[in-house]
Amino acid sequence: MMELPPYAAMLGLRMEGAVVRMPFAGHLVGSPGLLHGGSIAGLLGIAANMAVAAAVEEDVALKPIGVTGEYMRGGADADVL
Repeated sequence: MMELPPYAAMLGLRMEGAVVRMPFAGHLVGSPGLLHGGSIAGLLGIAANMAVAAAVEEDVALKPIGVTGEYMRGGADADVL
């Protein structure tokens, strides 16, 4: 399994089988009580890289990807899977 990048440690990401979990934490808050959109985008980017790494079944160097999102509401104050 591919090692998570340092940014993933800052987000608190954990691999749970094929699932990437981001526990809710105070340093990930944007508006009071809501996850910051950048935290959610970081989770999406890292999860996408992990999915590609699993699909190619080789030890490859993955590069960061760009993620654009239109958020309809703030992230909840709970773990994100």
